[in-house]
Amino acid sequence: MAQRTSAHDLLLKSGKELFNNRRFSDAEIIVGDRVWPVHRSILCPRSVWFNSAFTNGLSESHTAKVTLREQDPDIIHLVLQFLYACDETKLTDLTLVKLLELYRAADFFGIDSLGDDIISHLNNRLLAQATGIWKSRENPNGAFAQSLPFGDITQHWSDEDLKQFFSAAHIAFADCPVFERPRQAMTKFLRETGVILGKEPRFMCALKDQPELAVVMVELLMDTENQGAKSPVYSETPRKCDGCNKAPKTPLFAQTWVVKQFRTGKLSLRGLCQECFGKKEGQDKA
Repeated sequence: MAQRTSAHDLLLKSGKELFNNRRFSDAEIIVGDRVWPVHRSILCPRSVWFNSAFTNGLSESHTAKVTLREQDPDIIHLVLQFLYACDETKLTDLTLVKLLELYRAADFFGIDSLGDDIISHLNNRLLAQATGIWKSRENPNGAFAQSLPFGDITQHWSDEDLKQFFSAAHIAFADCPVFERPRQAMTKFLRETGVILGKEPRFMCALKDQPELAVVMVELLMDTENQGAKSPVYSETPRKCDGCNKAPKTPLFAQTWVVKQFRTGKLSLRGLCQECFGKKEGQDKA
């Protein structure tokens, strides 16, 4: 018996075929020397901007041709692909910079679902990187180091990962309200990994050229909200998870600083293991 195709797979397949074949197209999107035959019945219900462009009574609504200036044609191609097929798997192949450029386009064209998918993917990608960075604290026997110095993180966070992060941060932390949600995702990443990255030479060297990001990093490390001007330089990894109260078998994600010895300013971390962190994330989203 032939396996039935789900409604989602059917829509995905038909959307891709319609985008690639352009049968029955009734409009054109033009960027430079590239032209995409499109269907207004697809674009208008899914994009606030395209709906306005094709129905506002101006020349575009009469000629059915929209010329986009100062737009990256590769990003426009991705936008149109999403409008036709809503295929978020394409995000996996994009660099962090391309993700943010696509997020900016999603905001411009009023495609909320694409923006939501990008933020979800960004959070998941940064969470995976944070997990890898914390694995740098593993000893050869699989246990986690409980004090400084930290291990080498290059195996889990390569030079290319670092380069992509700072290139994306340069965009996200610019004075632009569009990138508020990406900024939150990247700040969360720094909160989870700052105790390690704050001692990592490559990261600190690159941070010198990113004053906006440096300010965020300092605020996180100083923990101004809870501890005032306390430096985490003398910090320690939590010896147990604050959620399940067990010794960590997986990397712990830092949650907050607590003063261990007031006179010396020595701090310890409170954190959650990966399992409890995942549960907390689920509760926050609920």
